[in-house]
Amino acid sequence: MVDLKTYRPSKRLLIGAKTKMKKLNFASNKMRLKLKKIQTKPSGFTLIELLVAMVITGIMLTLVLASYWTFLQTQQKMAMSRELQSEIRFALNRFADKVRSTSIDYEAYVAIPAGQNCASVNAGGSKQLCLIDPNGTYYYFEHADLDSDTVAESFIMGSDPASFADAKSNAQPLLSPKKFNVTSLNFSFSPADNPQILANDQMQPKVTVYIEVSPQNGAYQDLAIASQTTISSRQY
Repeated sequence: MVDLKTYRPSKRLLIGAKTKMKKLNFASNKMRLKLKKIQTKPSGFTLIELLVAMVITGIMLTLVLASYWTFLQTQQKMAMSRELQSEIRFALNRFADKVRSTSIDYEAYVAIPAGQNCASVNAGGSKQLCLIDPNGTYYYFEHADLDSDTVAESFIMGSDPASFADAKSNAQPLLSPKKFNVTSLNFSFSPADNPQILANDQMQPKVTVYIEVSPQNGAYQDLAIASQTTISSRQY
């Protein structure tokens, strides 16, 4: 057993203990300084970091909104194109029904009375087409403007049992002039002369119509759709 009262540690042990205490104090102070720095460091974002984040967010929002706007415009343009095609088909179907159930009034192209003659088609086409059915009813088709409130021209059809002049006065547009503008409409038929005069009663005259339509809406005026069809009369 070691007598604590008479025990005296050596000088070497004392020096080692003091060295270890200094090292512990040094490590403790170092840790205390680190903790103090961590506690005193300001939290949150700096002004520069906030500005950079705002700029990046703004650029991303701009790109997203631009893509979405382009998508909306494309969808609206496609919807307008489908509506335009539907309107053209409807107008041409009504026109074709009349051509099949009537015959070309060849006399209307050589008649002199004002308001009853159609323009000559010998120069490659006409904006007017005159037909007559077996009951003597006149049908008149033209590329003209019937609405004084618009500058749009339309595909019009008129009918009257009395004369072409009355048919013109009763004409109605096949396409809405407030929504669509007919930029081009042309009629032609063959043969250019009455088959009865040509001594060929079996020949069925054919009417060809070419139409080009664009929307009245200024945002889609560059959207033009053209269509051409040929219909044979069944009255010969």
